[in-house]
Amino acid sequence: DVTVEDQVARVALDQTFRNDQAQELEGVYRFAIPPDAALQRLAMYVDGKLEESAVVERMQARRIYEELVYRRVDPALLEWAGTGRLDLRVYPLRANQDKRLMLAYTQSLPRLYDDWTLTVPLPEVDQPVGSFDVAVRVKGCAGCELTSTSHQVTVERSGDDAIVHVHQNGAKDLDSFVLHARDPRKTATVATHTAGDERYLMVRAPAELGSKPREYKPRTWIVLDDVSASREASELRAQADVIDALAKELDENDKLGVIAVDVEAREKLAPTRVLDVERRALRASLAGEG
Repeated sequence: DVTVEDQVARVALDQTFRNDQAQELEGVYRFAIPPDAALQRLAMYVDGKLEESAVVERMQARRIYEELVYRRVDPALLEWAGTGRLDLRVYPLRANQDKRLMLAYTQSLPRLYDDWTLTVPLPEVDQPVGSFDVAVRVKGCAGCELTSTSHQVTVERSGDDAIVHVHQNGAKDLDSFVLHARDPRKTATVATHTAGDERYLMVRAPAELGSKPREYKPRTWIVLDDVSASREASELRAQADVIDALAKELDENDKLGVIAVDVEAREKLAPTRVLDVERRALRASLAGEG
């Protein structure tokens, strides 16, 4: 189950594995979450009760695991193998019984123009999967174009949302689920979040650049350079670097002026055409301002 809202995906996987053999086994579950994702939850059903995982130091975790295995209690040892790869040791996998695991993570989905892509990795399996189901709710995207290069999908609309479904029985290979979205909306979107006493606001607004370049008009840039006594020499040099970088990027027919400010204002550079500015002398003068 996946929910995508404000280009953040919340992914929850509910997976059931079966031991068809007549003896207890120890299993290793391997899964690689996307490298830019944050693991939110890992839980396992033990004797019909959902048990949440806990994070402890690796050697301590292994000692706990060995002790529980010795007592024939059902533990789960999760190890972070780097680059988003998880290794989970599970024991016992009881004969002719199921083992159910739940995994959840969040991930930001980069967007390029109107397009973004969701990729949900799936664990490697060497036997056909009894039932594979995916449901992705894309908030506020009822008018989006949604396609998949990995699976056959159906798309339904629910109010302002789009819901993508996949259903397969007996799948022999579980490829990563990939969903491409093209969102042609040109309206601004607003997202808010509250954490304790802090409130956050994000606004995403498209910029209409137009098809014709605007007519160039020379501009005059006036820079206020803070040279008060609280500024250290390294800060003055950094400010001089910023002004020099600005002069380098401006149109040569623009004008640039610099005013040094402390208890009073002093003109360091009268408005001068950028092409005529002695940048090296200007930078040296600004960096040495006391």
